[in-house]
Amino acid sequence: MTDTTDGRLLAALKAYLTGPRPEDVEKGYFSASAASFVDDLAHVSVAEGVATVDFRATVENHFGNLSTSTAGQIFLLELQALAFQFPEVKSLVLQVEGDCDRFWTMLESSCQTVDRVG
Repeated sequence: MTDTTDGRLLAALKAYLTGPRPEDVEKGYFSASAASFVDDLAHVSVAEGVATVDFRATVENHFGNLSTSTAGQIFLLELQALAFQFPEVKSLVLQVEGDCDRFWTMLESSCQTVDRVG
């Protein structure tokens, strides 16, 4: 599963979306969200340099205060960091149920593809 870019990205996203372990919280680590998003992850693929991360509709129920706060921007930056750690990934598309606008609406924005900087 982790011998492809898809598999490695999926593993990284699952680890991040699960949230910090209790022992990590005790050390002061935290996540942009208080809730685990791991069950909201529907599909991850990488094709021709474009990573697509698709969430289930349930993510909208868990997103909560992330939409209008700094936490939302941190969440977005962390997703970008996860995707762009793989040199094969040049762009990132984020979706809910296959709909880019639906994801970005949670961040009070419209659909966009995030490109690697540099």
